Amino acid sequence: MVRFSIRGLKSLLETHSTYSSIVSSHSKRLFYDKCNWFVSHIIREQLRSEKGLGELVNIPSKTLKKHLGNNYGDVVKVLLDLKIVYQNKKYASGKFSMSYAIKKGLDETDLISVSVTSKAFSKKLESLALSGLNDIKKDYVLNKINRNTLKLLVTNNPIYFRLDFPSNYKEMKVGAIMWRDDHVQDRLNRYEAYFKAFKTLNNSDNVEGLCLLPIYFEPRINNLGRAYHLAASMPRLIRAICVTKTNELIYEVDMASAQPSLLMLEWLKSIQDINTKETKKCLDLVINGGIYSYIKSHSKQLNEMDYRSMKKSILTTLNAEYKPTKLYKELVKLFPDFMEWVDTIKRQGDYRKVSHIGQSAEANIFINVFKDLPEDMFSLIIHDCILTTEPKTKLVQDRLIARTKEIYCDVLSKNLNLEKLFKISKVSVVRWKSPKQDVKQP
Repeated sequence: MVRFSIRGLKSLLETHSTYSSIVSSHSKRLFYDKCNWFVSHIIREQLRSEKGLGELVNIPSKTLKKHLGNNYGDVVKVLLDLKIVYQNKKYASGKFSMSYAIKKGLDETDLISVSVTSKAFSKKLESLALSGLNDIKKDYVLNKINRNTLKLLVTNNPIYFRLDFPSNYKEMKVGAIMWRDDHVQDRLNRYEAYFKAFKTLNNSDNVEGLCLLPIYFEPRINNLGRAYHLAASMPRLIRAICVTKTNELIYEVDMASAQPSLLMLEWLKSIQDINTKETKKCLDLVINGGIYSYIKSHSKQLNEMDYRSMKKSILTTLNAEYKPTKLYKELVKLFPDFMEWVDTIKRQGDYRKVSHIGQSAEANIFINVFKDLPEDMFSLIIHDCILTTEPKTKLVQDRLIARTKEIYCDVLSKNLNLEKLFKISKVSVVRWKSPKQDVKQP
């Protein structure tokens, strides 16, 4: 079994009295194995919560005790003392536990893979990793997610995402050294580490092997019906350098402006008169996938923003607690009746119900379509999109359209063209893997 470690960790451990005072060589190897498990678990929890490397994640003491034993505090303290790990000691009993993160500035040269040296500890970790697999296999959707995750291949093309992080040189000459400001370099370092971590997917050829990977976490469906799993946590720029293990490029069928589109459809579904000026405008924007671009072009605040910042600002205004910001006032001017519906939901209790409505509607479409796709085709659900290969994109698009029309039959007519709402695009931006690249076939 392989876990992640930090380069030079053994040498650092020798400088700490707790480790250096251990007499037995076996006990020293076991302590080192436990340190590596803790490092790997932090990284896995960061992936599970879709956070960046370096961000804090909550880890319950019962999880540490379960894997590391009663003396787990010794392992944690040593890594804290050596500044390999840092800790936020704030916690609330029964609500959230202490949180941890790996040291900042981690990159692909720091993150290494090592074998677990203690046979007993390796056997324990394997048993714990596989303990929930039977339940996963009984759940059709979760098992399908795992089986299709096995079909991913991360190609050896990090140059693609490296080019997304510009250097401070305008022109590069042969032999020149690229340099970046610290913020950009930190982001690149995180991607380098992600790249190395996700490449471990290439080594798995069965579900049991997938469960034993250092980055694996059990897929789950939350109470809103949304699926969270390893492939969904993969950063966009890493996903772009993936193909399938059968050597096919990956495409996606995703819903344009998904969350605002779904909220507008839910609003239209809830009212009797859908022939007003505003309802017609909203329906047209949904059908043509143009909500974000329409808002941006009519907003002084958003007009100069890049797409990601603009999208985040709109979603925050729709989903967050009521605040009369400039953007909120602009949205009220553009969609007065729709925003009144949103505000009414927030005033009735928990403001988060707005985002819950959108996510539940999303799952009602995408989970149901994903579940019924043919077994023999590659498909993976990533929240508001489905990954597949090019020959199957039309099938997926047609089924997403049919499902949406079924749910919103009072709003969307049967003959309505929704191909702009569910658009097809290529995910893989790299060449296919080299024929010489040896990978296990799932």
